[in-house]
Amino acid sequence: MASLLVFAKPDNLHPDPREQWQRFAPGDVIDIADNDAMNWGADIVRLGWWRVIVAPGVPAAALQNLLASEVPNPPTYRGIRRLRLLRLRLDDLRDEATAEQIEAATVAVPPPQDYYVIG
Repeated sequence: MASLLVFAKPDNLHPDPREQWQRFAPGDVIDIADNDAMNWGADIVRLGWWRVIVAPGVPAAALQNLLASEVPNPPTYRGIRRLRLLRLRLDDLRDEATAEQIEAATVAVPPPQDYYVIG
């Protein structure tokens, strides 16, 4: 029943790993609808920045962990937080996937080692 809207634009890159960590990257789940027939809109297909993955029989609530944002320990020196802590390996997923396939394709997105250093 779940429909995942996943960022898939391959060239949203920045040379500084700290800056890159703050941007959406391919595999970041943008939103989850509880309807596998969800129409995300014509621009989703036309622009090619996103990919829709349908998980039939899986409630959206079971996949909400994919929308988890970073909650750093204060103080946050850089002041900007990572949008998503988990990412999907898109090469490992078809447009229709089971909960087990989605879980197997999920990877953590750790910050760069010096992310919390000023400068």
